[in-house]
Amino acid sequence: MNYFRNLEAPQIWEKLLDNGKVALLGSGGTGKSYNIRKLVEIAYENEYEVIITASTGIAARNLDSSGRTINSALKYQICANIEEYDNKKYLKYQKLAIKQNRTLLVIDEISMVSKEQLDLIFYILSLRNLTPLILIVGDFLQLVPVVKSGEPNFAFESDHFKEFDIVELTGNKRNSDNAFNIFLNR
Repeated sequence: MNYFRNLEAPQIWEKLLDNGKVALLGSGGTGKSYNIRKLVEIAYENEYEVIITASTGIAARNLDSSGRTINSALKYQICANIEEYDNKKYLKYQKLAIKQNRTLLVIDEISMVSKEQLDLIFYILSLRNLTPLILIVGDFLQLVPVVKSGEPNFAFESDHFKEFDIVELTGNKRNSDNAFNIFLNR
């Protein structure tokens, strides 16, 4: 895991190409959605397929009209973990939209994805021998993971999270009032 601050989209793209996995993190107004849109443009320019997902359909659609939930994109319905997925054997035969080595998979609102779900995402990709570029985006101080019951485990608690290069965005792009920005980032 490498840590970077305030990179621009072309630099983030280079990190994606180098490592295959980038976590773009920052509080509201720091440019996460802007950078996602720029990265999608760069991906298309480089002839990559792009799959925009989020933990909720509304969040995915806010980024792109073709956005969908990560559950829908990876065809795991409402499975909370690997055990539930394995119990639904028919799911393993559903065709995914991801193409080997030429796909950018964007997962927005990563704070709402649990450790078990992130593990499941990597499990499904490994079963299919798929290695898309993965961009996870969010703010772990904003929303907690959605779980069926019990205490939530955050995506950053997954061993897979350690594989990501971290890009933290810190400067607020929406507001130039420094006192207000300090208040927002408490």
